[in-house]
Amino acid sequence: MLRNRMGATIRGNEVLVQEMHRPASVWKERYWMNPTISVLMPVWNRSRYLPQAIESVLAQTCADWELLVLDDGSTEDTRSVVTAYGDPRIHWLTAPHQGLVQTLNRGLALATGKFIARMDSDDICREDRFDVQLTFMKHHPDIDICGSFVNIIGGAGEPQWTYPQDHESIQAGLLFHNCLAHPTVFIRRETWNAGGFRYDPAFIHAEDYELWDRCAWSLRLAVIPENLVVYRMHENQVSTRHPGAQRASVKRLHERQLRRMRIPFTEDELELHCRLRDNVSQDARDQWIEKLVKHNDVMGTYSKEAFRRIAERLRLGQPAL
Repeated sequence: MLRNRMGATIRGNEVLVQEMHRPASVWKERYWMNPTISVLMPVWNRSRYLPQAIESVLAQTCADWELLVLDDGSTEDTRSVVTAYGDPRIHWLTAPHQGLVQTLNRGLALATGKFIARMDSDDICREDRFDVQLTFMKHHPDIDICGSFVNIIGGAGEPQWTYPQDHESIQAGLLFHNCLAHPTVFIRRETWNAGGFRYDPAFIHAEDYELWDRCAWSLRLAVIPENLVVYRMHENQVSTRHPGAQRASVKRLHERQLRRMRIPFTEDELELHCRLRDNVSQDARDQWIEKLVKHNDVMGTYSKEAFRRIAERLRLGQPAL
């Protein structure tokens, strides 16, 4: 049995992390090489879908990556699924169950690549996803985070999710809903770490939405208008299992956003804002959106042009492109 310098047991591509609570500065000394892309894939009892997710990473046309499978104390035999591939770029890291936020923050601290790619253990990457996003980031050095459109499988709604594409539109769109699909995100690690960004456990089950909103005021964001990830809908998703906690986190985020705009609002207006994309009356939606637009015209919190364009699409019940 071999051990690395941190006391973790090493068996080929398997790393049994015995003390994940150690400082990230210690874990940075682990034994594998620094790649261009670090892929963070948290997993908790998703062995049913995990092989497809891993194989879509293995099939990438860009081969310069490491895959950190962050096992959040699964009770299923995730280790066997991961280590069966025998690829030295794939690393299984496990710790006692802490939840998604702590697991992702640990993964962010362990990543060594120039770029960090997020992926869920139940989704599928298009085979050229990394190449497309890496090329985009090289051609747009001002962009710090990019996402993409997604195809949907397993759901009864739209087969594709689309998002605003330029920074100003994403920034404004985030006032209304999440404009970055979490498993499509591709991050420039240098500027990310310089800003000290991590997921906030205070916004449980909406931690990604809150993070992108926070990032949008100091980093630059973009979305590539291609379906680079297949997003799987199923009964064990957060929005299905924890809708109340998710709504509460989103409400706190919207309250923060409205205060940032310095717009006066009532509790009823805050509730309306949280339900703008639900089945609310057209008159109430129109009045609230008009109030937001007029206030932003005066205060200029968001790009006036981008804000008006997104607000109008929302008023018409269309995606906020």
